[in-house]
Amino acid sequence: MIVQQANRRPRELAPGVQHTVLSYTKEMMLCEVSLAQGSVFATHSHPHVQILYVVRGRIRLTRPDGPVVLEAGESCALGADEPHGVVALENSVVLDAFAPARADFVEANQTPS
Repeated sequence: MIVQQANRRPRELAPGVQHTVLSYTKEMMLCEVSLAQGSVFATHSHPHVQILYVVRGRIRLTRPDGPVVLEAGESCALGADEPHGVVALENSVVLDAFAPARADFVEANQTPS
């Protein structure tokens, strides 16, 4: 699967949180999340393992073992069903990798925004 700029379909997951599905297979998925400073992505969990990589900016990631601030170039692995949430401390861009691919994101990506 190849996703070029013209094929990207961002959607708002929460105020100030723009989510774009990039490439995926059944086994894994890559997404880009743009967060405006001060935006909040509420604590949630899902049955997928996730690796988060901060491309630009700073975020506060909340996990069961406490919050941690991640800056550009830093990453974190999250286990399946691990509760987590994010607050953007400044305008930020994050890459999220999921395994397996999130069917809910695939379905939402098929629907025009």
